[in-house]
Amino acid sequence: MIIAIASDNERKLVEELGYSKCPIIITGIGGVNVIRSLKNVSKDEEIVNIGYAGSNHLKIGERVVIGKSSLLHELFKYDEEIGKTVDYNDSKIICYTSTDFVTKTNIQEPCVFDMELAFICAMFNKVKSIKVISDNLDLHAYNQCVEDK
Repeated sequence: MIIAIASDNERKLVEELGYSKCPIIITGIGGVNVIRSLKNVSKDEEIVNIGYAGSNHLKIGERVVIGKSSLLHELFKYDEEIGKTVDYNDSKIICYTSTDFVTKTNIQEPCVFDMELAFICAMFNKVKSIKVISDNLDLHAYNQCVEDK
């Protein structure tokens, strides 16, 4: 089992969730960094993605397990396999992965937004993801959250 976090400020979350004895890979933010940092890891390795995420409706500080992950594309719809996380398939929370910070959305159901998970799900067979809500689509609030940690 390998823990994948986007940045060093998420190490505290790893410890709080009881995964501190597992190897950690800091991927960097975004899809290209995920691919570069995880490209040599076996696709059969279990990956646990832990990190901060924004949300349209969920409360700041709330911890959620992710059931599914998809790229965020609100303007143009196309067929795309939605990544399902292992052991959490009963979770109704969807994580939409964007290539930029999300500050607004037309999505009405409670969900989260990140910049890595869909890429991780596309690369590995066994993915778990736990997100802590850092903001409600507000870059300033996100920056304050991670600076406080």
